[in-house]
Amino acid sequence: MRKSRQLEVANVTRGTVLGSEIRIANTALTRLVGLLGDSQLPPGHGLLIEPSSGVHTFGMRFPIDVVALDRHLCVRGVWENLGPFRIAAVGLKTHKVLELPVGAIRHSRTQVNDQLVLQEPGTIVAELHPANGPRSAPEPADSINRTARSIEGEQP
Repeated sequence: MRKSRQLEVANVTRGTVLGSEIRIANTALTRLVGLLGDSQLPPGHGLLIEPSSGVHTFGMRFPIDVVALDRHLCVRGVWENLGPFRIAAVGLKTHKVLELPVGAIRHSRTQVNDQLVLQEPGTIVAELHPANGPRSAPEPADSINRTARSIEGEQP
């Protein structure tokens, strides 16, 4: 996988991490290329494509897990073990798509309607959502998006 700034994607609802080395594909070129040049997707790695209403695996050499997200990083769909020559996450409510190694969805217990967040690698998910404490509502979407933009180096 090519080197670039890495982010972590955590599932606030479940208190789990989907990947700690997630690249952001947010330019025409990075969205177009995606994972096509890669021969594998190691555990913990992934690609967040934005904007994107869906992905295809034409030309890929390995299967992936795919998570469809809305503008606020709320899960709208999951596809596990999506093999080559497939299409996933095509939808009007899908704004971002997260591509992960096979097994990442199952290991993180990610489901539709879970709330995800972008964060610096190593942030303790329990601070965001205590696993053994009372469940609180996820942060307002605007706050999550401001945090994601600041992590990516944009002005909030």
